[in-house]
Amino acid sequence: MFLKKFSKLKKLKSLLIFFSLVGVIYSLQKEHHNKSQLSTQAKNYNEQIELARINLKTQQLVPTFGFKNIRADLTYLQFVQYFGNETARKQTGYTLVPSYFETVVQYDPNFTQANLSLSVANSMYAGQPEKTVMIMEKILASSSPDLDDSYLIWFAKGLDELLFLGDNQAALNSHKNSAKSAINQDNNNLHPITKINQRKIDFLATNPDTTAAQITAWKTVLPHVIDPNNHQKISDRIAFLEQNLSD
Repeated sequence: MFLKKFSKLKKLKSLLIFFSLVGVIYSLQKEHHNKSQLSTQAKNYNEQIELARINLKTQQLVPTFGFKNIRADLTYLQFVQYFGNETARKQTGYTLVPSYFETVVQYDPNFTQANLSLSVANSMYAGQPEKTVMIMEKILASSSPDLDDSYLIWFAKGLDELLFLGDNQAALNSHKNSAKSAINQDNNNLHPITKINQRKIDFLATNPDTTAAQITAWKTVLPHVIDPNNHQKISDRIAFLEQNLSD
């Protein structure tokens, strides 16, 4: 009887050892699989970009059923995830930023904080300040007249027009509108931005040469631009500006 019990215990111990080994092997295989999967994902960033692009187009076709603000929030969160993936962005760049920007504006032009973040990303990282200005104009045309933060949209637009486009007259107009919007809100907290606007208005009224500032701005953008066509376009623009500066 004792021998039978001993034999059963021995078999049980063997089974425990066997299953422990199986568990270890499974864990190692799973770890290897996860690493392989991550490696595969790293090689498929372009596919992820294409899926994200399709997703953005699909979203625009799906009815919002009156919940445009929620759709704008979700799209902005998708942008944050996209923008925050630095490893992927170093390989594929920021080419989808304009699509995220346009989609958020389509759903909610009054979503000022998101629109300001997207405008910076589109100008400084995607290297498309001309498009940023166009989208900003659309925001200002379609947003509520009493939008609290419209002075910020005007201000950001003016900076792009000054630093990237070199359009002093357009920048002057934007800063005048920013100052007017801030004053109309009659909020003491807005005095600092009003003073900054006034300094820019005074400066731009002299029609200054901003070539050096434009060169610095575009050189800041260039390292973020992966798309070869846009990269070359910006490089050519810098060369043109440098030539004008030397002349």
